[in-house]
Amino acid sequence: MTQTVNQYARWQAALAGKPMEWSRGDVPSGFFRQGTSKGQEAIAIWRDETGKIQCKRSIFGDGSKLTSEDEIGEELSGCFVYPIPYELYTAVTRDKAEWPPEYKTRLTMKEQQAGLIWTLELGRKKLGADIEPEAAENPRAVAGSNSEGVVEVLAPEKDLQDRIDKVSTRAKDFLKSIKNSPTTKEEADKLADFATKMSEFKTTAEDKHKVEKEPHLKAGRAVDAKWFGMRNAAEALRAGYLVILNGWLTAEKTRLAAEAAAATAERQRLADIEAAATNEAPVTVTAVVAEPVRAGNLRTVSQRKRRTWRCKDRNELALYLIKIENEEIYALLERLAQKLGAAGVKHASIEEEGVVSAS
Repeated sequence: MTQTVNQYARWQAALAGKPMEWSRGDVPSGFFRQGTSKGQEAIAIWRDETGKIQCKRSIFGDGSKLTSEDEIGEELSGCFVYPIPYELYTAVTRDKAEWPPEYKTRLTMKEQQAGLIWTLELGRKKLGADIEPEAAENPRAVAGSNSEGVVEVLAPEKDLQDRIDKVSTRAKDFLKSIKNSPTTKEEADKLADFATKMSEFKTTAEDKHKVEKEPHLKAGRAVDAKWFGMRNAAEALRAGYLVILNGWLTAEKTRLAAEAAAATAERQRLADIEAAATNEAPVTVTAVVAEPVRAGNLRTVSQRKRRTWRCKDRNELALYLIKIENEEIYALLERLAQKLGAAGVKHASIEEEGVVSAS
């Protein structure tokens, strides 16, 4: 093919939705996409200064193996109905940006047979994404041109927030125009599309949150592994030492209690002898109190009694809780009813209650 003054003319026309003629031996220069099992592939085709065809692919190699128009026309025949702006090509290849959802839509077989060219407007209609307008692409931004557009690549969270704000503003205006009450199928469809778009934003936020947080979780798990292993080992040793020490504390407490009891008995014996010698009434002496048992130089370790409670009769406790009208218990019973009902448990106390709502 002889190189024309503007080798990108057919591609530029295709961007505007105009049918594009091409054949296996006469492929257009431009920027295209095609869906593959690995995702969306970006493709660049151009003629160099000598008029030789060149091809660059974003997924399957660099395109260097395709050295003729026949090879490109045969291998990439499905991409020419999917033209993409140069800005998007550089964004997804150079900047590793994600493909906008509109650019993941496909033409039907009937549309392809009719010679239809995919456009951004058509992609939005297929997504119901006309509710989220994008800035118009620069049709003159082509490789080798001095008028290449500059694409501002926002941070993912700012980009998503910007999209949410734009759609929510349009939704607010739309709801105001219909007074918050759709009366036609068209209005209902558009309101459903707004809800679907927000669902997509929610999923996108969750996915990006998971991806961005994973390195932090991984780093956190590494820190946990490094320190918690030592912490757990130290705790296990401490618990073992205390078990052994508790045996000594118990024995020592028993020994000192026995000594205190013996001392009290001796005091009582002597008091009784003295009372008998003086003909006085017998008196009861004050008991000798055993010294508390402690161990440790760095910190005092002793036996402590901890108050604990357990359920003695589950049925009686359940009946008691119901009678005292405890809101926490009611909420717990509702959750249990939901869980048991969803599991297929049938019981007179569980009633299915369908709630109709848009979803």
